[in-house]
Amino acid sequence: MEERLDRIGRQIDRDLDRHIASIQAVIRQPSMSTTGGGGTGIREMAETLQAAFAALGCQESEVVETSGNPIVFGHYDAGAPKTLIIYFMYDTEAVLPEEEWISPPMEGNLVEVPPFGRCIVGRGAINTKGPMQAFLNTVQAIQVAGEKVPINLKFVAEGEEELGSGSLAGFIQANVDRLKADDLFFPMPTQQSTGRTAISLGSKRGVIFEL
Repeated sequence: MEERLDRIGRQIDRDLDRHIASIQAVIRQPSMSTTGGGGTGIREMAETLQAAFAALGCQESEVVETSGNPIVFGHYDAGAPKTLIIYFMYDTEAVLPEEEWISPPMEGNLVEVPPFGRCIVGRGAINTKGPMQAFLNTVQAIQVAGEKVPINLKFVAEGEEELGSGSLAGFIQANVDRLKADDLFFPMPTQQSTGRTAISLGSKRGVIFEL
């Protein structure tokens, strides 16, 4: 196992510039759901993500129409005994006020950010187009390193998270059999002020009600 991980790690190092460029590319594609009128760049981002699933080798990659913004579904069947749903959100909030950004928010530039060093700065870099693309880059690195992806993956990427995920429940109800899996993971790693990586394994949610 350690030898396999070393091979994958070396492959990531060799392709690091390309991986960074792919993250910058998805940041530069607007996908703001909170700007009204169906959002800004939502359809284009959904189609970009569908193409990324297909390029990864997903046997299924589809832009699924909903009552709101489309959901992008992908199925990567690795022939493994276990299946994991990977939840993504491809929409972001708006960028205003733009003058408060340390770098233009739609450019995804590499900027020196103490104490972290060079960071990609842009709308969605953290929440969560950056982690989304980094996960896809990791799967690709496993493949290019000549290793087998150890688990089947079902990708569900929604474009309304910032609006309350209004169409997600309907999509799930309409695709119960299609979404059968052993577990679900939302890849959203962050970095603490110490520089250490933190991976959340769960979260508490709020409840909205009227009196």
